Amino acid sequence: EGVLDPENTVVINFDQHDDMVRDGLMYPQSNNWLRRLLEEGMIKDSFWIDGKDRLLNDLDTEKIRDKDVVISIDIDYFENIPAPEHDNALKNIVNFINKYSQHIKVTTIALSPYYCHTFDPRKISDKLSNSFDLLLASNSWFLSDKPYLLEYGVSRGVKDNLLANNALQVLS
Repeated sequence: EGVLDPENTVVINFDQHDDMVRDGLMYPQSNNWLRRLLEEGMIKDSFWIDGKDRLLNDLDTEKIRDKDVVISIDIDYFENIPAPEHDNALKNIVNFINKYSQHIKVTTIALSPYYCHTFDPRKISDKLSNSFDLLLASNSWFLSDKPYLLEYGVSRGVKDNLLANNALQVLS
């Protein structure tokens, strides 16, 4: 039915928030999309990296071996990281993606400007994009300033809105 097998797909979510809110809404939002994917069986598992208490180094990479991996990077993730360490955190994400690139099927970047209070999210997004361009020069990028659901609609359901996060930048 889709390009990703739900029984074999995991999401690694770099985000200040876990995106697992129980809000009673019938459609995915930026704060509940991951919970909805898990509940509806669209993904097997998820791993939340918040940059504070849940670190990339703590991820058991055996759990992603032989899986289709979706990387979701919400730029508000960097709110949990002191500004002088942003470049190092960026490098760690890019190195992780490079190391496990054979498993990574989709990468998204959500700007989340309303949650970024101590820095300009576009600057970090630009740095990530430049790093990815160098790393993955043959891939194409798409950047939208509109929330994903507003641009593509909510009527298509969770399956079609697999990565319903605001202001997606998708590596395909």
